[in-house]
Amino acid sequence: METTTMPLKGVKVMDLSIYVAGPACSSILGYMGADVIKIEPVKGDPYRLSGRGYGVPAEPDMNPICDSCNGYKRGIAVDFRSDEGKEILRRIASSADIIVTNYRDKALKAMGMDYEEIRRVNPKVVYGYFSGYGTKGPEADRPGFDATTFFSRSGFAMRGTYKNEPPMATISAAGDSISSLGFCVGILGAYIRARETGVGDKVLSSLYGNALWVMGISIAQGQFGYVGPFPKERPGFIALSCDYECSDHSWIRICGMSAERYWGPLCKAIEREDLTEDARFATSKAQHDNLEEARAIVQAEFIKQPYEVWAGRLSKNDVPFERNCLTSEISSDEQAWSNGYLEKVVYENGQDVALTTPPFSYQNTVPDADQKRRGPYLGEDTRDVLTEYGFTSDEIDVLIAGQKVLQWQGQEAKSHA
Repeated sequence: METTTMPLKGVKVMDLSIYVAGPACSSILGYMGADVIKIEPVKGDPYRLSGRGYGVPAEPDMNPICDSCNGYKRGIAVDFRSDEGKEILRRIASSADIIVTNYRDKALKAMGMDYEEIRRVNPKVVYGYFSGYGTKGPEADRPGFDATTFFSRSGFAMRGTYKNEPPMATISAAGDSISSLGFCVGILGAYIRARETGVGDKVLSSLYGNALWVMGISIAQGQFGYVGPFPKERPGFIALSCDYECSDHSWIRICGMSAERYWGPLCKAIEREDLTEDARFATSKAQHDNLEEARAIVQAEFIKQPYEVWAGRLSKNDVPFERNCLTSEISSDEQAWSNGYLEKVVYENGQDVALTTPPFSYQNTVPDADQKRRGPYLGEDTRDVLTEYGFTSDEIDVLIAGQKVLQWQGQEAKSHA
């Protein structure tokens, strides 16, 4: 039976974060029904400019990259340095159920938004604090970014590197997006307890911590010599766990974790059943010891046919596989659309873009009709939000005139340009 009540309906979230990991976390909370208010400086979240480096629109009224991690929110723009701006932050924080931030401690203290200050006026608040390297240790104050802290420091970039090549190119904000999920889980756990006890907590998460969690199996392997001579000629521990080029230059990835289970079906699929009982390849141990020989034999077969032929044969023999796709192909993937993993956002200029949605849904819950995937324009909801927090219309006019806040006025609101 369907219900229209989302799990976090009525929960107030103050999003005082920039770039990706923090905003993506609060976006997930918004997707679950929370009332998320994104609070930006009057010049805007610096991530609003990111699209310019990729040739993607980064305009005041069309910004797909920034919107990717800022959907399901309202937005206001405030001068954090002014007394008036600090008062706005205090009012919103005093009644928030959850605060999400990734500003560093010095900046938070200057705003009057550090945890110790906020908990005095709002002891039930769940205060999510996201950092680069964690809050302890000699590098606690270092700035952290996805490419450096998540991918490089964790060993991720080198783990996927081929011989005689530089570290793998990192994927735009992938580490941030992954980290937002871990951050969100911690916040929700603390919120459940706060709702029951009336006592909040400070939830600590970081890029480095999330990266190590993601790399946990590889880190365990590394302590027993799995990486061996490094970098490897090609990643893989058995021939059933490698990439192979097809005749149409597509690359197919096989993921048969056990030779004992999948070697026979693969041999049948590539019409080399003579290899099924070959002692060099019949077990995972033997195949690991003869990896390059086994991989070369399998590659010699795959290069003879295009991907579609192999897809049919591998499916028929129940061998796990997938084509290595380009991200430019995903926006037309029927499987993604069928499951609601993509949502079409139509901008005011009429152009539409497919944006991803959080990686879960509720079978018996229907999202609110006014829930919007697009992120807020800079200062889009300033007047409405300030009104809700007790500011009169005249007071808001004075704040706008004094540039203590910014209210979206269509293309005229270009403070971040």
